[in-house]
Amino acid sequence: MWYDAFSEVGALLLGCAAMLASVNTHLKKNLLVTKLVINREGEFAMSGGHA
Repeated sequence: MWYDAFSEVGALLLGCAAMLASVNTHLKKNLLVTKLVINREGEFAMSGGHA
Protein backbone atom coordinates (compact mmCIF):
# COMPACT_ATOMS: atom_id res chain seq x y z
CA MET A 1 0.00 0.00 0.00
CA TRP A 2 2.75 2.43 0.90
CA TYR A 3 4.57 1.53 -2.27
CA ASP A 4 1.51 2.30 -4.41
CA ALA A 5 1.08 5.73 -2.81
CA PHE A 6 4.78 6.47 -3.23
CA SER A 7 4.82 5.48 -6.90
CA GLU A 8 1.74 7.62 -7.58
CA VAL A 9 3.33 10.64 -5.92
CA GLY A 10 6.57 9.94 -7.80
CA ALA A 11 4.75 9.79 -11.12
CA LEU A 12 2.95 13.04 -10.28
CA LEU A 13 6.24 14.75 -9.40
CA LEU A 14 7.87 13.49 -12.59
CA GLY A 15 4.91 14.79 -14.58
CA CYS A 16 5.16 18.20 -12.90
CA ALA A 17 8.92 18.34 -13.46
CA ALA A 18 8.50 17.49 -17.14
CA MET A 19 5.79 20.12 -17.51
CA LEU A 20 7.92 22.77 -15.79
CA ALA A 21 10.87 21.92 -18.03
CA SER A 22 8.63 22.21 -21.07
CA VAL A 23 7.20 25.55 -19.92
CA ASN A 24 10.70 26.81 -19.08
CA THR A 25 11.96 25.92 -22.57
CA HIS A 26 8.90 27.57 -24.10
CA LEU A 27 9.47 30.76 -22.07
CA LYS A 28 13.13 30.87 -23.09
CA LYS A 29 12.13 30.62 -26.76
CA ASN A 30 9.54 33.37 -26.28
CA LEU A 31 12.14 35.53 -24.56
CA LEU A 32 14.52 35.11 -27.50
CA VAL A 33 11.75 35.97 -29.96
CA THR A 34 10.77 38.99 -27.85
CA LYS A 35 14.39 40.18 -27.79
CA LEU A 36 14.61 39.82 -31.57
CA VAL A 37 11.38 41.76 -32.02
CA ILE A 38 12.57 44.50 -29.66
CA ASN A 39 15.89 44.69 -31.49
CA ARG A 40 14.14 44.88 -34.84
CA GLU A 41 11.40 47.27 -33.71
CA GLY A 42 13.14 49.03 -30.83
CA GLU A 43 11.18 52.26 -31.07
CA PHE A 44 7.83 50.48 -31.16
CA ALA A 45 8.72 48.37 -28.11
CA MET A 46 10.03 51.34 -26.12
CA SER A 47 6.92 53.39 -26.87
CA GLY A 48 4.88 50.81 -24.95
CA GLY A 49 3.63 48.92 -28.00
CA HIS A 50 4.26 45.57 -26.30
CA ALA A 51 1.76 44.70 -23.59
